[in-house]
Amino acid sequence: MKSIIDARARARSRAVLESYQDSLKYLRGVRLSQPVLPAPNRHQMMLEAAIACTLRDLCVVWGPEPLKLKRVRPETDSLTLVAEPEGLADHLYQLIPVWDAEDDVRRDYRVGGVPGLRFRDIPGPGPRSNGVVFYVPGLKASVTVLGVPEVALRERVALLREAGLVTLPPDSPLTQHERFAFKRYDDGSSVAASFVLRHLGLFTPNGVVALDAWPNTNSRYSVQLALPAQSDDPLPELTRALTSGHYYLPLQLNGVQSAFGRDFATGENTVELDVRLLPIDDAAWLRRISQSVALV
Repeated sequence: MKSIIDARARARSRAVLESYQDSLKYLRGVRLSQPVLPAPNRHQMMLEAAIACTLRDLCVVWGPEPLKLKRVRPETDSLTLVAEPEGLADHLYQLIPVWDAEDDVRRDYRVGGVPGLRFRDIPGPGPRSNGVVFYVPGLKASVTVLGVPEVALRERVALLREAGLVTLPPDSPLTQHERFAFKRYDDGSSVAASFVLRHLGLFTPNGVVALDAWPNTNSRYSVQLALPAQSDDPLPELTRALTSGHYYLPLQLNGVQSAFGRDFATGENTVELDVRLLPIDDAAWLRRISQSVALV
């Protein structure tokens, strides 16, 4: 019994980037037959998938615009991401739905962002907020990002408006087109995208410098881990974790495996997860990053 409890605590700790003791404490109130992390409700899954698919880059360790998540806190109808603030707003502004000013009447041709997404700040100590809540009006679902001042995100939105794009006020109701467009995040690839975001620690082991992910088909979601060529291979440990039965998505190895990739799927293949490694040359990568910094 003790070994089972220990394995479950380690499985949760690794997935959400929290301490072993915190995971052990959380799991005392969870039955052994239940997964170590709660599964999202349908609308929460759709919101998480929309955010993951729009961002694509879920981890960027180096460069002028890093994206580093330090903690994941999943609940059935919410998800909290604790991040390092540096460069974070430069990623999150991509989530804001915008239209070309010439189409401001119908708003049928969205230029970018998550359809229906709105955001509000989380009041913090002093005059500045300490985080942002993303939500879709009328849905019991939210994604909170701690570590980015709300004012920083609004500054990026102001730049979008200066570029001739239109954004909606935070309290605007959903338009008919937004409601329809948001429904596309309700397939197998969206289930996998939400799963990756909720278990981000599994996909960002030591050595990973970037995590790129995208929907491939209606059922398949692809994840690419970039890491230095001399790093230890994370695939064997990731495979053991994903097929351990500790998590709510019952993934199994699927198809032919290679030294640089693994395919996973649920029993009916309604949800498929494709994980690939991208070994990089340290010197070439550092030159690329230094050139990016010089251009900023």
